[in-house]
Amino acid sequence: MRLATFAAAALVMSAAGTAMAEDPSGRPGAVLSEDQCKEVWSMTERDGDTLSKGKAEPFVLNYEMVDTNNDKSISQDEFMKGCSKGWIQAKGDVQPIEGDTDSEAPVNPGDPNYEGGE
Repeated sequence: MRLATFAAAALVMSAAGTAMAEDPSGRPGAVLSEDQCKEVWSMTERDGDTLSKGKAEPFVLNYEMVDTNNDKSISQDEFMKGCSKGWIQAKGDVQPIEGDTDSEAPVNPGDPNYEGGE
């Protein structure tokens, strides 16, 4: 009985580990204002009216979450919706640690290792 329980627990944990490894790019970052989102959109190098995955990389934290219709390109509407959910960042976006005006150590809220520091 103990062996069956242990085997079941091991199976659940291995499945959870696999699911976490396949999760693309973790958590969203800081949510930008609508004006900031428009500014970032204007900085992108688009192919016509859409943004390809390769050109989205500096700005999009999780391409799959932003390309909601899965057509392998991001429209301005998808970009703006993704931006309002924290999936877009300004190119090279780093921010100082909140409350620490003397600190020069940058943090990136889009980084999966960022813990929201206090």
